[in-house]
Amino acid sequence: MTDVPPPDVTVLSADQETVSLGFPLTDHSVGYRLQLDYFHRIHADSLITEACSSVQVEGLNPGTEYTFSISRIADDGNQSKATSLSVFTGKTEKYINRTKMNNHSVSE
Repeated sequence: MTDVPPPDVTVLSADQETVSLGFPLTDHSVGYRLQLDYFHRIHADSLITEACSSVQVEGLNPGTEYTFSISRIADDGNQSKATSLSVFTGKTEKYINRTKMNNHSVSE
């Protein structure tokens, strides 16, 4: 059943540069790999992994919304429809401090 997308994708964690996604294994998981495409305005990437219950994506930009699309790929190469979700990475302390400073007036 290649047309069955991965069910119930959940965000397990998200920090400044890493997002972990989880998906329960089902009877449809056997013999499939997962393709994970992710992107934001100027950064896009993809990874393929064996069917598993979670995957960690590293090297992301802090304070950025990423859209993740996850699909199954059968051994014969057929691909399912994708399940998609958006996740924000956390802001770095440096970025947060700079934002706070820019919102305050400095007088002598």
